[in-house]
Amino acid sequence: MPLTITRLCRTGAMGLAVAVLPLTGCLQTLPQPACPPAAPAAQDSLRMMVSFRHAVHAEAPETLMQLQAHTGACATHLSSVSPTLHVYEFSGVRDPAALSQKLRTWSLVRDAVPDVRARAQ
Repeated sequence: MPLTITRLCRTGAMGLAVAVLPLTGCLQTLPQPACPPAAPAAQDSLRMMVSFRHAVHAEAPETLMQLQAHTGACATHLSSVSPTLHVYEFSGVRDPAALSQKLRTWSLVRDAVPDVRARAQ
């Protein structure tokens, strides 16, 4: 049977599928964020200054997902004071002490305190 381009393409695609199929079990899915990226701020929200042990990309999806995973609340980056100190808003929480304690369970977080400059309007 002569080798045609069509047959070669089918064989190549099949070979690729057979090679990739065993690797699909190795793929890990990232946890979904606790809130959509554009979620409006809830009535119950706190602004916290989060101090990290070393510089972080404050707006990086990985950072936000870790903050959300540790707190169970929506986290939105508001501003950066320095490479290791950032201000976030956490929606759906009322107790700053409990939120601070949850944030400090992440080994990268040195401290977390309420943003005292934030005033309710």
